[in-house]
Amino acid sequence: STTKSKKSITRKIMTSSTTATTTTTSTGKVAVIGATGGVGRFVVKHALEKGYAVVALARSKEKLLQVVGKDDFDRLESYVKGSCDDLTKLEETISGADFVISCLGTPSGQEPVVESGTKNVIATMKKLGVKNLAMISSCGVGDSVKQAKKNAKVFMYVVKPLFLSKLFQDLEQAEKVCEQESGLNIVRVRPPHLQDKPGKGTYQWVEPHILKLPGGAVAAIPREDVALAMVELCDDTGTAFTKFGGTSPSLFPMGS
Repeated sequence: STTKSKKSITRKIMTSSTTATTTTTSTGKVAVIGATGGVGRFVVKHALEKGYAVVALARSKEKLLQVVGKDDFDRLESYVKGSCDDLTKLEETISGADFVISCLGTPSGQEPVVESGTKNVIATMKKLGVKNLAMISSCGVGDSVKQAKKNAKVFMYVVKPLFLSKLFQDLEQAEKVCEQESGLNIVRVRPPHLQDKPGKGTYQWVEPHILKLPGGAVAAIPREDVALAMVELCDDTGTAFTKFGGTSPSLFPMGS
């Protein structure tokens, strides 16, 4: 069946650790949606370090300058002032891109935007003929619920139901939007708890049905390493997108 083949492909591809390298030069254009967010700012950094042309969509030029720094801001191919609810700005951002990395998230206290924003991103990609999308979701969404309950009990049994149920419903719906798009190569990236500490430059992809994390990994990962993993999907002309587009791997740190 298709599901079975997807799983076997995922198991084969997503097993090794990856270490950050800044010496290789990559080709291609990356559009970053939500470039000022906790993950998005590091996506900009890693994509530029690897030599990609980067277009960043963000509401505020001042905030983008602040979080990525003037040097990286000046290295952008372009900055587009706007948000994911503006189709004209999305089209300006995504036009000519080889890869789209969506780091949409909902700021504290605001209405969820990931489902609606993802719909707009996908509609724009289809209009422009852009095929490859990585979007950030979360471990604990979809078929990774058991994995999250096994490895992040307090989060899943206390924090999520009490404080984040609305945000997780939004992520569930955003993933369903992605699942319906068979014509695109979409990877739904599911990290656990996001940390603000410096990245280690390593990570591991883990299939959602695996409950015991390889190497005794913990259910928390630096935002910087999530960004690195998303950017490295684009490496080798995006081979990873064609190999496991349509899947939703969890993303964990390396075990000890």
